[in-house]
Amino acid sequence: MLRTIGLLIIATALGGILEETGSFEVLTRSMMKKVQSTGVLISSTIASTFIIAFASGAQFLAIILPARTFVEKYKSMNIDTKNLSRCVEAAGTVGINLVPWSVPVVFVVGTLGVSFAEFVPYAFFIFLVPLMNILFGYTRWTITKKQYSSKE
Repeated sequence: MLRTIGLLIIATALGGILEETGSFEVLTRSMMKKVQSTGVLISSTIASTFIIAFASGAQFLAIILPARTFVEKYKSMNIDTKNLSRCVEAAGTVGINLVPWSVPVVFVVGTLGVSFAEFVPYAFFIFLVPLMNILFGYTRWTITKKQYSSKE
């Protein structure tokens, strides 16, 4: 349990550093300029969520940092932010289980006594959810549009 708590504390510190220094925003700024379609936006959101997940191993950082970074792009493209929520959930909540050093995986490995390599081949849901969201982005199926006023 100490490994899990230690990892969580270190990940929180890393998240604070990335947030306060603006490092993540700088890294995603060039990616944002290339985003012109819904499919690319959804894919970029999921990719950046996985980048944070692999860098920190913390579920909450993988959700919060990309959501804060991409919210204005979703609004400027008139795409409902519930789609943003679904994307960061797909990679940050479900997909984080593909990161062997993530807090959820360290907890499962420690609790159940199985290695990452033993359980991941059977975890179809972990692979399916991010892929389905990318498919939805390119086909625009289930992608909700919304007009945002300048106040929102």
